[in-house]
Amino acid sequence: MLAEAVKTQDISDATIYANGNALPIGIMVSDLFGNISYTNPAYKDITGYSAEQSLGNLWAAQIHSLDKPRLA
Repeated sequence: MLAEAVKTQDISDATIYANGNALPIGIMVSDLFGNISYTNPAYKDITGYSAEQSLGNLWAAQIHSLDKPRLA
């Protein structure tokens, strides 16, 4: 049962990433703790951050300091 759930999740992730890589809009996916687990090429173009700079970081840390007050 658990193996089937993991397989289904892997398929879902692969679908999300394949679609995300094809879209012209920026996409960022985070885990339950807010750590970035995926960004598509458009997100990297918009933010200027490479995958290495984004992955594993809190999504809120990627927000420009002038934009942060609008989120509160």
